Amino acid sequence: MKTKKNLFLILLITCTFISCKKDEKTPEPTHFSCNIRTFYIVNEGAFMAGNSSVSYFNSISNHFEQDIYRTVNQQPLGDVALSMAFFNNKTFVVVNNSGKVEVVDKKSFALQGTITNLSSPRYILPVSETKAYVSDWVSNRVAVVDLSTFDITNSISTGQGPEEMTIAQGKLYVTNSGGFTDDSTITIIDTATDQYLSTLTVGINPNSITSDSNGKLWILCRGTTGLLWDDPSDDIGGELICLNPSTGSIELRLPFAATEHPFKLRINGAGDRLYYLSGTSGFMGEVFTFSTSDTILPTSPFINKSFYGLGVDAVTGKIFASDPADFNSRVTVFAFETNGTEFCSLKAGIAPTFFAFP
Repeated sequence: MKTKKNLFLILLITCTFISCKKDEKTPEPTHFSCNIRTFYIVNEGAFMAGNSSVSYFNSISNHFEQDIYRTVNQQPLGDVALSMAFFNNKTFVVVNNSGKVEVVDKKSFALQGTITNLSSPRYILPVSETKAYVSDWVSNRVAVVDLSTFDITNSISTGQGPEEMTIAQGKLYVTNSGGFTDDSTITIIDTATDQYLSTLTVGINPNSITSDSNGKLWILCRGTTGLLWDDPSDDIGGELICLNPSTGSIELRLPFAATEHPFKLRINGAGDRLYYLSGTSGFMGEVFTFSTSDTILPTSPFINKSFYGLGVDAVTGKIFASDPADFNSRVTVFAFETNGTEFCSLKAGIAPTFFAFP
């Protein structure tokens, strides 16, 4: 039998059958001559090993720091870092299995505070100097955080396994990825009052969301791999959905094949081209791209190689992708030109999963 959440099982198996090593010694800073902007890589680390990290590339000095949080703060980041966000002079690093969000100075990366009392945070969305939303996966809620004190001031119930979020026309849209089961909904919250407004039914297990240049919302649903571990006959494929937040209506639904399970939806800076990963496992996939004016899903991958993490620099349009290997060793991340040609690679931490561009 297989679970509905392959990624969770893979992480658990990795930690159970592969000895979770202690942190490798932080390597000496390395210099690379890559024509890329300053960016960060969030590395999950090995599950339950407490060796997640943030890698940092400075484009001015061509300096690459493998574990900038540890280097600056002289302490480990925690267990399973998943995402990062910027707001004004602050950077927020979400550390899922440690149940916290570390708040650091945007320039120095020095620790300023920690948001705690979270079960399994996934993403943070700062909306002002004094407020942010955090999706909390296991507790099925969005936490409202006072950024002046780093305290949780409110909690809003969602569907199962809340993941990525976005704001449109004064409303917070939360993808409910299914948690340990399945879900097919988006939770909509009033950002002025932090009150639940409504639930929108979409495809099975929505996991990522973004807005385009026309203000439309694009939602990527993973589908489900069913219950049979080695038999795809009970799979239900993913779906790409376009929602008009002005009317609340779904304007386009594009289903994937039954065995295709897409995730990690990203958009370019112009807001007219989407990128995502898609494969049969639900946690690894090739890179596909889709114009927001298209009405048919692509049939061939844009980058014909399987990855786990995906990022797109909104300024340059360059694409970054990573393979977690065994979830226990440091691995290489790759950078691609806008035409899909690889032009640079850097060795990051363990299981790089998220790319952030200040």
